[in-house]
Amino acid sequence: MRKKMTVERRKEFTRSSLRRLRKNGRLPGVAYGKQIGNIPIHVPLKDIRRSVELGYAELIDMEIEGEGTYPVVIKEVQRDSFTGEWLHVDLFQVNMDEPITMRVPLEFEGTPQGSKSGGVLQIQEEYLEVEALPDQIPAVIKVDVSELNVGDKLTVADLKLPEGVKVIAQPNELLVTVVLPRSVIVDIGVEETEETDEEAS
Repeated sequence: MRKKMTVERRKEFTRSSLRRLRKNGRLPGVAYGKQIGNIPIHVPLKDIRRSVELGYAELIDMEIEGEGTYPVVIKEVQRDSFTGEWLHVDLFQVNMDEPITMRVPLEFEGTPQGSKSGGVLQIQEEYLEVEALPDQIPAVIKVDVSELNVGDKLTVADLKLPEGVKVIAQPNELLVTVVLPRSVIVDIGVEETEETDEEAS
């Protein structure tokens, strides 16, 4: 079942009205798309927070009070770079029979085999852009790292994607690898040097 969100039209556009909305737990924004055009709105901030925590990749039934319900996705959220205050949200109305592009979070599962040898999981990408019909966009892309040993890596080509989902990235793009920490490499180098010196003497 898709998440539902009720929004209201914004009727005031002054800075003071925007501050008042945010103070009352509402986030100003705009909803736009082929069917609805461009509509200034405000929405409960708690609903947007919850969706953002899931990585944006969530199809939402947006109800405009007294006007109808439309499928939307969160396209962008603006926050103050200094205070972290939530400032604005863009909601994009989608057509269910047309593919869209969304940024989907990667969820790494398991403990690498290489961790037993001191290896550390090094994540190169936390999100990937994918293209699919709106109701086929996954909330997350799960990546199993449990079989990785030191020196192993996973790329886009190694992903197991749901049917109908296409990644907008090169197959050889690196996602994650297992490496030895620099301190371990240095220690190994020191030990090898000492052994070589002993053999020479």
